[in-house]
Amino acid sequence: FQAEDGIRDHCVTGVQTCALPIYPSALESRSLPDGETLQRLEWASRHQGSGLGQEDVEGDWIVEQVWEKQSRNSPAVSGSILRALSSQLRINARENGELLLHNSVNIGLLRISFFGPCRLEQRRPLLFFHFDQLLLSLGGITLFRFSLPAPADNRRPFFALIASQSLDANKRWLAARGRGGGMALWIATKTDQLS
Repeated sequence: FQAEDGIRDHCVTGVQTCALPIYPSALESRSLPDGETLQRLEWASRHQGSGLGQEDVEGDWIVEQVWEKQSRNSPAVSGSILRALSSQLRINARENGELLLHNSVNIGLLRISFFGPCRLEQRRPLLFFHFDQLLLSLGGITLFRFSLPAPADNRRPFFALIASQSLDANKRWLAARGRGGGMALWIATKTDQLS
């Protein structure tokens, strides 16, 4: 198509002599916050709280990007590695109302899963957790299940919640900084499943 042909469409952009469709997946990354935006949101959550509650953290989350400690512009390569390993994080409520955290990675048919309780504390809030079980499975068959000791209270890992926002009716993002200083951005969709 040529621009002078007068062909216009909401899905087509023209550059004098050619036209290319704009696919929604190409626009999705523009809806996600970058490192600088997350650092501004983090500053606000440190001083005013993030306003996030249990309903904001519950879900099946897939890592989208990871930033190393004190990095704001370039996502760390570890985000790509975690996506390649199909790293998933599930946070859901048990029948008694307590939250359960399930973190897993896949290496081929081998799945390594960690399970444990988590809870929101403080104004920001912080999502404190610890893993009390390690499960190894191969092709859905459990190979080993190990009990893990609880850490001392002052050594508990946590995610300092930064912000969460819907991308559309079925997708949302969540950002947090871990105890070690790295920052992560996860995406959850209603169709994500973690078995």
